[in-house]
Amino acid sequence: MKISIQYLFISLLISSCSKDDTISTIKNEDIQGVWRVIAFENSNGSLTTITEKDTIFVVFESNGEINGRSHGMCGNYFSSHYSLLADSKIKINPIGSTEAGCPDSRYWEVIFALENAYKCELNNFLILYYNESAVKLRLQRIK
Repeated sequence: MKISIQYLFISLLISSCSKDDTISTIKNEDIQGVWRVIAFENSNGSLTTITEKDTIFVVFESNGEINGRSHGMCGNYFSSHYSLLADSKIKINPIGSTEAGCPDSRYWEVIFALENAYKCELNNFLILYYNESAVKLRLQRIK
């Protein structure tokens, strides 16, 4: 009995220590607010940044709504609903969007990434995994 209690204590201690501040179980209140898309993170770790003139905002609401807009190169708005599931999984329903042409914008790539997101991670950024080759969308909290 004493050994199993010690084992449990050591297991809890080890699991609570990590090299970063990643939240393992993400709740709606953890991601509520306004986020700015800042980059696509490729499977090799390299970043493809979204320029300031192609600003894209994403808002996660407490009621499960997700919406957003783009400024600069594109003037579109979008909305949908999301659900956070066990094991840091996320489900974003098909997105409705205005359809202004955006030839030099990453807007439509962001919409594709959001619609295909299946896992999320929260540390200094909100990271959304959206394909099997580990390409991620990186968002920075604004408010």
